[in-house]
Amino acid sequence: MPWPLLLLLAVSGAQTTRPCFPGCQCEVETFGLFDSFSLTRVDCSGLGPHIMPVSIPLDTAHLDLSSNRLEMVNESVLAGPGYTTLAGLDLSHNLLTSISPTAFSRLRYLESLDLSHNGLTALPAESFTNSPLSDVNLSHNQLQEVSVSA
Repeated sequence: MPWPLLLLLAVSGAQTTRPCFPGCQCEVETFGLFDSFSLTRVDCSGLGPHIMPVSIPLDTAHLDLSSNRLEMVNESVLAGPGYTTLAGLDLSHNLLTSISPTAFSRLRYLESLDLSHNGLTALPAESFTNSPLSDVNLSHNQLQEVSVSA
């Protein structure tokens, strides 16, 4: 096998599963030579509101909490060591009507947030302050106005 192809195979990502919170699925994607870097995708969708809070691995990059009939999200729901590294969070298809102004305050690396298909009527202006969010899906809610502070 030619060296460039062998190197490409060693550097590209490989997916495996790992033990996870009961009912959830954890997929690990490893990168780099000798699998030196990994990111975990945790899928806890459709389990119901009783699952919160969910303990997640420290290297979790994406968490799917969609379709769990969650009614509220606050700082204590999204607390724990694994939450600080989240880059993506899916809270779509729940029963959310409001979100605490500090709910996402500990998620310093959150870039993508899906809040679609809920019953949100308002969002506190400070909800996303100091956040690197670049993709927020608020579709299919009951929002009349969204105020965002810089």
